[in-house]
Amino acid sequence: MLYVQLVLGAGTVLLAYHLECSDTFPVTQRGFFCWERALAAPDPGPEARGAVPPAILYPVLAALPCATILVVELAQYVLETSAKHVVYEPPPEAPGDHCHVNALLRRIGKLAGLFLYGLVATDIFANVGQVVSGGLTPHFLSVCKPNYTALPCHAAAVGVGSSGVFITDPAACTGSPELVARARLSFPCKEAAFSLYSAVYTVLYVTSTSKRWGIRLVKPTCCLGLMGLGLIVGLVRIGEHRNHWADVITGYTIGAGIATFLCCCVVGNFKRKRYTKPWKSKPAGFHGAKVSSRGSHHVHITNSFQNHPAGFLSEVLEP
Repeated sequence: MLYVQLVLGAGTVLLAYHLECSDTFPVTQRGFFCWERALAAPDPGPEARGAVPPAILYPVLAALPCATILVVELAQYVLETSAKHVVYEPPPEAPGDHCHVNALLRRIGKLAGLFLYGLVATDIFANVGQVVSGGLTPHFLSVCKPNYTALPCHAAAVGVGSSGVFITDPAACTGSPELVARARLSFPCKEAAFSLYSAVYTVLYVTSTSKRWGIRLVKPTCCLGLMGLGLIVGLVRIGEHRNHWADVITGYTIGAGIATFLCCCVVGNFKRKRYTKPWKSKPAGFHGAKVSSRGSHHVHITNSFQNHPAGFLSEVLEP
């Protein structure tokens, strides 16, 4: 199973690379009207000069959920292992499973790896939508710079329509080919998809795993703050005339949908596996010791250092 997962992961990354960094899949050359107001916004300039530059946005979107997973898992591990009513048992090994990595590290790696996989999947969905639709940005005419004298755009003055004639010739643009190519990748908004995917994944993880917080308003405040930051990214894109409303809303839908699917259907709301069935026979090297007894409260710790080097928290016993 590990090899299958590695192959699928590598294939997903390879597909994302070809969609993002190569011309393997050509972008649809969508036409436009000569005087279309929805495409006549001023050029906002390079992405690096925007309010949310990609050099800052993408690392934050990738690192923040991973850091949250690491902090929450370590905090819960410390709190649960220091509890008074805890039973430790090594998990039963599956046939052919010889991985002796600590259970905590395995869980952190799986959750962080799943998040990164979903991030790549979100990139694929957004890129496919951009390549297939060829959606034009609100500032397309500013970077396209159509040659109005050579085009039949004067037809608008004789009653064809207020937006002019529909132009489908790719050679109609006289602006920078690189800028024109980027201006054809508006739908859906990739930044909005990334931001809401990261926010929803983190919020679902926090709400599903962090059951006990000292103050009631801490968890909802953190979650609503993350959701707000994710929404702000798309609103900034609209305000800078880099994307339309429909582009941003569709990006939100893609990101939130992928995050919800992974959290609810793949990892089952981040529930921990608990092994409560007793061992039929004690494995070699098994040692059990009753540590303490106070009234009706009992603490029983079992470890297997020879065959199971890493202990595993299986269940919290109630008095």
